[in-house]
Amino acid sequence: MLNTDIQTQETVTEPYVTNLDEMISIQPHSIVSKIIAHKSAGTVTMFAFDEGQGISEQTLPFDSVLFVTSGKMEVIIDGGKSHYVGEEMMIHIPADTPHVVNAIKSSKIFSILIQADEAT
Repeated sequence: MLNTDIQTQETVTEPYVTNLDEMISIQPHSIVSKIIAHKSAGTVTMFAFDEGQGISEQTLPFDSVLFVTSGKMEVIIDGGKSHYVGEEMMIHIPADTPHVVNAIKSSKIFSILIQADEAT
């Protein structure tokens, strides 16, 4: 069910305007990613998940915001309740919170990771 083979496309380095649907393609039985921005304070990545694909439980030292641009995702936070996030919806996952991400339908999402505030 879960595919750990994530195909990463090139990092984008030039300014551009594009149609979100054309930015990344869903590949059969795969997860494809495209890094849009990568800095020490965080990253912006677009992912394309085929139906049934997902990312096993992970805990990141970043606040995570996932925006679903198409499809439907299941996000399980800290081993608890499933949250279903559909098109034009988002979910926030605080830093250091274990979570699982699964594609209920073939989906495209933006993942924005922002360095957690260490002062708190």
